[in-house]
Amino acid sequence: MTEKNKFPTLLLISDNPSIHHWIKKNLENRFFIIDAPTRQIAIEIAQSTELDFIILDSFFEDCDSLELASQLRQINLSIPIFLMTGRLKKSFRDAALDSGVTDFLNDQLTVEELETRFAAGKKTAAMRKKTSDISFQIKTPEQTLAVDFFKNKLLLNQKALRLFDEVKKKKDSITLLLVRIDYFDKLPTREILSPLQERLNACLQAEDLLLSAPNGIFIILLPHTSIKDAHDIAEQLRKSVQQKAFDLPEHSLNLTISIAVSPLEANESQYKKTVALANQALNERQNATNSIISIDNE
Repeated sequence: MTEKNKFPTLLLISDNPSIHHWIKKNLENRFFIIDAPTRQIAIEIAQSTELDFIILDSFFEDCDSLELASQLRQINLSIPIFLMTGRLKKSFRDAALDSGVTDFLNDQLTVEELETRFAAGKKTAAMRKKTSDISFQIKTPEQTLAVDFFKNKLLLNQKALRLFDEVKKKKDSITLLLVRIDYFDKLPTREILSPLQERLNACLQAEDLLLSAPNGIFIILLPHTSIKDAHDIAEQLRKSVQQKAFDLPEHSLNLTISIAVSPLEANESQYKKTVALANQALNERQNATNSIISIDNE
């Protein structure tokens, strides 16, 4: 074993010489440090090297740091990604967490802060590794839904994890809406997905969570929401989609959606069972388009 392999491997993504100097001065006796001065180099290293930690400079020149974090997260589902930033706005930090960032480093680094963040990052990585091994299948008419979605979008979506944790602590209610585009396989284009997601989001509250899945399906988590209120929201979503055509670059498109509504226990095991049940209910009612289906008692 070479000397470098005795240490955890740290990928440093920054083009700031002072950051490189500080990291190497304080960590070179504890980590094997790999520099990535460009976005392309960072991606190539992440694809070809077994890494233990990533530090990403949010002010990386000529690069959207959150977009890069998302790409790195897709390459490695469990590695801790620390974003070095001085930005304090909640909106930015929420967006960073949603993109796959594990935690934040103050741009005025201290060794103590790094030690704390690395210790927490190891625990988060262990949890992600454990939960990413969970897989399940939901049968659709053509293919399996949500195997990759469950791994990559829910378990690795920090906002979803925080939402589940909050609901558990408060012993509060959470409701699932499974939204399906009717006759999705017959649509002439997939360009509809982004504008549809925007229209659905416009009907939701800030605390609600909308996640896209394959085959024209969206999963919506509604915290602190009763079944009755969830049905009202589902009806609002249905009407919003139906009442106005979607203007796409080359044509307009009219859509309808069907929605399954179900109470949800805030844990991974019950989540997958509930999504499977909701999807089954929609599939069994293929001809009942533009409808809202309750699976409360199933």
